[in-house]
Amino acid sequence: MPVIVPRVGSEYVIEARHETDPAYASLIHAFTQPAGSVHPPRVLLLAAHPDDESIGVGGMLPRLAGTVQVVHVTDGAPRHRRQ
Repeated sequence: MPVIVPRVGSEYVIEARHETDPAYASLIHAFTQPAGSVHPPRVLLLAAHPDDESIGVGGMLPRLAGTVQVVHVTDGAPRHRRQ
């Protein structure tokens, strides 16, 4: 099925890719099956701030139990010391 991409008043048709990354397909399969019925792939979750992973994908984390590693790219300190 082609994907329609609007661009400045006109549209370009871009053919959708038919191949799927096996790691992505495995992750989607783990999310669509009942929890505990499929061994999920290993996942590295990058979050800008502490608690961002809970807000963003918190509901899916139990399905990745034991296979997810979370990396925060900040120490959580405020930008200005007065705060």
